[in-house]
Amino acid sequence: MGLTADTTGIQFRLLNSSKGPAVQAPRAQCDKKAYQFRMKHLCELQPGLTIFQAMVTGLIFEGGAVVGVNTNLDLAFYGRTVVVTTGTFLRGLMHIGNNKTEGGRLGDFSAKSLRSNPGTPPLPCLPSTTPDKKATCSTWNNAANASRDGLLAATKYPVG
Repeated sequence: MGLTADTTGIQFRLLNSSKGPAVQAPRAQCDKKAYQFRMKHLCELQPGLTIFQAMVTGLIFEGGAVVGVNTNLDLAFYGRTVVVTTGTFLRGLMHIGNNKTEGGRLGDFSAKSLRSNPGTPPLPCLPSTTPDKKATCSTWNNAANASRDGLLAATKYPVG
């Protein structure tokens, strides 16, 4: 993830740069699509990794432990480790005129069958930021961004 962030980054900052290294933190703003496509490509090239996309509708328990998942395609997947990500549309609700439909963009489904509370706090409204003159990359191999010019970036925050 760090190499992909370094490769697709458009702005880099080192937070708390005036303080000691224990509290400094590199931050990167990446090209969203470039990051997505590069990570997907790297995952697909990983030996021994099978990628399958479906909506999880339930967890499979044995002896009090999660051992798999059921999907909306009536397929069950089992594994020593189960990692469930909510995606973007946990309890997604679209409003079109007076109509309300569960789901997300481009026909994606709402992940309503798995109840959880991610507890994601709203992001604060922050002013525009300028990048550091020298890119602070996520990895030791930052040659990919040594000559990259930073862009002015406005920080967005959720409404509502």
